[in-house]
Amino acid sequence: MERLHRYTHDGKRYVIDTETCFCFECDPISWDVLDHYPHTPANRIYHLLSGKHDPRELAEVVGELEWLRATKAILPAPRHEEELKRFTIARGLHTLTVRLPDKKREPEQAKPGAGKGGAVSFLRSLRGVRACKETESDERGRGSGLLSKAGQLLLARSGDQVRLRLEAVGPPEALLAEKEEAAALFRLARLAGKNLVLAPGVRGAEGAFEGHTLTVFGEASNEKELDGTLDSLRKAGTENAGRLGKA
Repeated sequence: MERLHRYTHDGKRYVIDTETCFCFECDPISWDVLDHYPHTPANRIYHLLSGKHDPRELAEVVGELEWLRATKAILPAPRHEEELKRFTIARGLHTLTVRLPDKKREPEQAKPGAGKGGAVSFLRSLRGVRACKETESDERGRGSGLLSKAGQLLLARSGDQVRLRLEAVGPPEALLAEKEEAAALFRLARLAGKNLVLAPGVRGAEGAFEGHTLTVFGEASNEKELDGTLDSLRKAGTENAGRLGKA
């Protein structure tokens, strides 16, 4: 915003300092000078307006403006404390990325043992596979807990940061399983006076970009937005880079 604002009222020209509120009426020469002052050096102003105004009058106007500036009526220098605020860096963590596990991975199939005791080993392996599948079935609808822990860590280490971003990369099923934890994190962030953005990310197929893996992130700042973002990522899938880009 300009510090010296020029305006007209009832056919008269005025200038006001937007910080000190000092206002004064201008004659035509002062009006033209203030079109360049204070961001243009005085010698440059004399050169630009020498064909329109007398050089001595130009120097007189610039001198009057410099006197007003010296008395702090216009363009006062910022205080030391205010100047330091421009270079103050907010401390704390503002972004954290967590990778969610893929619960759909099948356990390794047991192979029959060779020689004596092979049948017994094979039966024990089958029991282990069955128990693993039952445990996987029980836990499929529950989150891993990593998102909640990562969000709590981000909030605890955020310090002076207000805008926080939590990135959760994983398959759509794993992200959907963390919905309740995500909702709790949104509520916790609001209580802490923070603006939390949850960015669920889905990795695309390798080879889509010459051996590189594409990760597409959505963004949600509340529970309602999260539902729509997760639904879009789930429908897009992970095999087609074009579909992921449109999610």
